[in-house]
Amino acid sequence: MARGIKGKVAVVTGAAQGIGAGIVRRLLSEDAMVAAVDVQPIAMDAAGAGRLLSVTADVSTEAGCEAYLTQALAEFGRIDLFVNNAGILGASSDLAAMPFDEFQRVMAINVNSVFLGLRGVIRHMRERTGGGAIVNMSSVAALRAAKNRCAYAASKAAIIALTKSAAVETGRDNIRVNAVCPSAVDTPMSDLVDRARAAAGGQMNIADRPIPRKATPEEIADLVAYLLSDEARFQTGGAYMIDGGVTA
Repeated sequence: MARGIKGKVAVVTGAAQGIGAGIVRRLLSEDAMVAAVDVQPIAMDAAGAGRLLSVTADVSTEAGCEAYLTQALAEFGRIDLFVNNAGILGASSDLAAMPFDEFQRVMAINVNSVFLGLRGVIRHMRERTGGGAIVNMSSVAALRAAKNRCAYAASKAAIIALTKSAAVETGRDNIRVNAVCPSAVDTPMSDLVDRARAAAGGQMNIADRPIPRKATPEEIADLVAYLLSDEARFQTGGAYMIDGGVTA
């Protein structure tokens, strides 16, 4: 168990599947109360009865952000922990061939949602005593280039910049803000990458990596839970790789 999560209220975006669902499960196992947010309805788990609120909202819009924050506060009365996880991969495209509308779509969902979530949650945390902890989901794609993923990489790099800015501005408010940078994780999004590579005649060389497999959502959730917990009370403004050694 991670110290300092039990009894706290967490909001997790992009919570319907993959990493987000794994984070929700982990926080519930830590006896937190969780508002799980996604653009699609989330199947409720009986294990979270009384401690899990499912919220359907478009996190890339101001109205959607306001909706999930309002519902979380109405249900639980406060927000102590926040995980900005929602994101999309976007179309596989060479930069020179990418339609501007597609670039904008990726940035809206991946970056606007993080900005709006940070803005709303920081405002709330500043108004109440005790501060809080925030984790933004970036990617190793922000740190190393890959073909045909310029929009995704740019969006994930922007998340690290937002994380650092927020950390600098909120440290004295007892609010900590960190980013997590996974490599390939066994999720539906990763399956899309695999299929796109296969269609282009390539494949991901997992066997050549130091740890020759994809991460599980639970392994990413372990790091997120640590950064949200009191065990990471002196850590803010960081971008933490969890990549099985791939960037090494």
